[in-house]
Amino acid sequence: MVRNQALLCFLFMVLGPPLVIGGAPTRNIPTLAQTSNVYAIDLLGFGASDKPVGFQYTMEAWAQLILDFLEEIVQKPTVLIGNSVGSLACVIAAADAQQSLVQGIVLLNCAGGMNNKAIVDDWRIKLLYPLLLLIDFLLRQRVIASFIFERARQRESLRNILLSVYGNKDSVDEDLVQGTAMDEGALDAFVSIVTGPPGPNPVQLMPTISLPVLILWGMKTRLRLLMGLSSEIINKDYNPLFSPFVSFLLPIMK
Repeated sequence: MVRNQALLCFLFMVLGPPLVIGGAPTRNIPTLAQTSNVYAIDLLGFGASDKPVGFQYTMEAWAQLILDFLEEIVQKPTVLIGNSVGSLACVIAAADAQQSLVQGIVLLNCAGGMNNKAIVDDWRIKLLYPLLLLIDFLLRQRVIASFIFERARQRESLRNILLSVYGNKDSVDEDLVQGTAMDEGALDAFVSIVTGPPGPNPVQLMPTISLPVLILWGMKTRLRLLMGLSSEIINKDYNPLFSPFVSFLLPIMK
């Protein structure tokens, strides 16, 4: 799908009612495809999709991409599945969607925002907030951002980062390491996502959604604080399911 001259890539597997996956584990697709039509999309800035120069990455923009995808490609009532920021994009899309577009949502380790700045009521974030602002300032300096990014995406650095994040170490294979953060535009996407506005709070959006919602939270999920994952949802009346088999997945800027 092309949106504003940028290519949005997706994988399609056919059988049954439609599911749209954004930012969720691709290894689950064959299983889901046994009973559903699965559309696994790479949002702009991630995976095989374009990383357009000058594009302003926001949660609202990703949510609108999902809605456009439903309207133009799927064209049927759909269940949305997302992981981390992909979950938050699904929440925003469901809150904005017409009832005919979205049937329900599945949230895996739902993010509280696009970046750390989403969590302002956590004392640890409040303590670190001046440092986060300094990091934002430094990343907006092209030379500094390029130096940090080039070092971080070296093969061994990437492997170590991924191993520290993934609960299932077997998921960190050669394809994942080789395919991370190598595309043109990956640096700009990284800077925009880290320094941009955090976007809407999922806890405030959830009461506006009357659709079926399944919330899954990994007991071994890491980087909850670092990525701004919304533990607030756990403390609300949404009855999340805790599982040792739901692992956090680092979004890939391929």
